[in-house]
Formats: sequence, structure tokens, C-alpha cells
Amino acid sequence: ANDRAWVDRLGEAISNGLTAEAAVERVQNDTRARMLRSTDPYIRDRLHDFDDLATRLLRVLTGDGTTGGKRELPENAILVARNMGPAELLEYDRTRLRAVVLEEGGATAHVAIVAKSLGLVAVGQVENIVSLSENGDDIIVDGPAGTVHLRPTPDLEQTYVDKVRLSAKRRAHYLE
Repeated sequence: ANDRAWVDRLGEAISNGLTAEAAVERVQNDTRARMLRSTDPYIRDRLHDFDDLATRLLRVLTGDGTTGGKRELPENAILVARNMGPAELLEYDRTRLRAVVLEEGGATAHVAIVAKSLGLVAVGQVENIVSLSENGDDIIVDGPAGTVHLRPTPDLEQTYVDKVRLSAKRRAHYLE
């Protein structure tokens, strides 16, 4: 938010007659176009941080609510999104959230790094997950393997239950 070049571009757009809201949109569109031309995946992942920042700023400018409250979730929720910024993740009740699945962001995206630091599993680059999934779908998210199983079969569910039990047993053995 304090990136000097970004703030300067916003100020220049406003000085040229745009409203603050229009300036945010223009500067973000320009930033998006520049970053999409980059072949560096790290730089491309930073685009999502700018998108998140611009969206939050637009919410404040338009009076479209604040982002202060926790978003309600069911127990053992898995958040599925096209993309999101790290600050947005903090709006969710992390006592109920277990994993984050994204269509766009990768392992180096800030949201993935923040999710992992909070003890959440995060998997990105899951093609079409938003359009394929529905609220309440069963999903298995295997963070170490980087895989997501939407509407798993009972056999696959049992395989993962066994895998989790074995992993817990191994951890308990090493902690003794």
C-alpha cells in the first residue's frame, strides 16, 4: 500500500481529473498489464497482491463495507477461490478453516505463504476449481502432493483417512 511508485501513479491520475475510484481502476489495469507481460512467476504472483490492494481500496472509497469482521464458515471449511490476497484470508475464521484452494496463485503467492504460516494447507493452480465446485462439496486437499480431489469416491476418502492416521501414528512415535 505504501509503494511509492503506485501511490505516485494514483496521485497523478487524480491530478489529471480522474476520481479516486477511477484512478485506482486505471492504475491497477496498467499495473496488471505490465505484470502479465512478465515471464517471472514470482512477479506474476505479486499481481494478485496488487489486485487485493486495489479491491480493498475501492471498497473503502465506495463505502461498500469494511473488511474488519470475520467471515463465517462451517466447521472444517475449505476455501475455494479464483484468487485472493493475504489480507483477505485474515478475514475468515481460522478456527474453522482447514485449507485454501486457488485457481491462480501458486506456492510463492503471498496468500499461500500466509496460509501455511497459519497452519493451513494451500494449493494453487487448480484449473477450473471455482466453476466445478459447489458450496458444500466434499474436497480432499493434499498439500504436500499439491493435489485436490473434488467429490472424492468413498475409496479415495478411506485412503486419505488411513494416510492421516498413519502420519499421526508416526508423529506420536517420534515424539515419545
